[in-house]
Amino acid sequence: ARLISIFFTELRTSQYFPKAATMLCNRSSQAKRLLCLATFLPLWSSESLIISPGQTRQNGKSLLPSILAPNNSAFVRKDRKSSSANFMFFADDAAIEVEKTEEVVEPRSDSSGGGSDDGVKIVPNPGDESSINEAAAFMVDSFWLQSPQQLIMGGVDADAVSPAARSGLCATQAQDLMEKYGERLGKRLLDSCLLMALDETNNDNILGVVTVQMDLLDKQSGEIFGADKSEPMLKNAVASLGPKQRRQYKDSSVTELANELLPPEISAVCVLSNLSISPDARRRGLAVKLCTEASRIVKEEWGFDELFLRVEAENTAARGLYEKKLGYEEQFTNQGANAVRVDADAGAFVDIEADMLVLSKEL
Repeated sequence: ARLISIFFTELRTSQYFPKAATMLCNRSSQAKRLLCLATFLPLWSSESLIISPGQTRQNGKSLLPSILAPNNSAFVRKDRKSSSANFMFFADDAAIEVEKTEEVVEPRSDSSGGGSDDGVKIVPNPGDESSINEAAAFMVDSFWLQSPQQLIMGGVDADAVSPAARSGLCATQAQDLMEKYGERLGKRLLDSCLLMALDETNNDNILGVVTVQMDLLDKQSGEIFGADKSEPMLKNAVASLGPKQRRQYKDSSVTELANELLPPEISAVCVLSNLSISPDARRRGLAVKLCTEASRIVKEEWGFDELFLRVEAENTAARGLYEKKLGYEEQFTNQGANAVRVDADAGAFVDIEADMLVLSKEL
């Protein structure tokens, strides 16, 4: 009875089916999942739900078997939250490139997909569980544990991090990436993309990653809200309208929703984050190449003419890349903002306070 009560409450207060399905899949046994399914099927006809029975099929196949699968990556989401509210990482070991005397290789204009003269191709991560896990492990090994900025608390060397601690870091990183850039049923309200630089000469091994996503920006305080805050703000704004008004905004873009339904100081922006380069591939211009492709997506595919990022004020190497090489300019300073570090003993990410700069660039 408790199980069903919780499930009903969640289902009736959610506008979107995946959230209810997530709760269904998080049950501990197949029997409980079947019980939940049997009880929520009649609710599809309820006016409190947006989903219709026709939406339970995709490409001519029923979605119900995949919903019942206990490990389906499109639905399962652990309850544990990331340590940081936004859990976006902005510093990059590759930023040291700009302080070296070697020439940085400029990216080709056709850097997205396909082959390239330098043996590196830039492609989007497909978002499946295996690909997300691979990208997460790369970020842990190449960025969190091997950054000259020393992101491991207590001055612990990367070699001293235990396999169990590394596994915990990879799991947390993968969870964050899956929530923001992984596969999901239906289109995201806020577009996002995880780009990878792959080595065509070595089995397409990952050499670097960067992410870009739509978020909301408070132009008065300079705070960038992550997807966990931005999506509810937009959904609540639409939900507060009457039925007729909601239909008018059915096909509106995120920019239109923000401009017309949110306070004037809140605007939709695109944010660059998670730039990480393999230690073995630095000083080859990969950071510039990844950022250039991210800029192209933001401008040509998403229709934005400005790109934002956050970087710690004391991270001079990363600032050198962004400000000197890529042309970003400082817009805001957030003192005592959240920054993320590694607790090697616990195998977890922890928040610390640090002055954070918000930079932007016209595209």
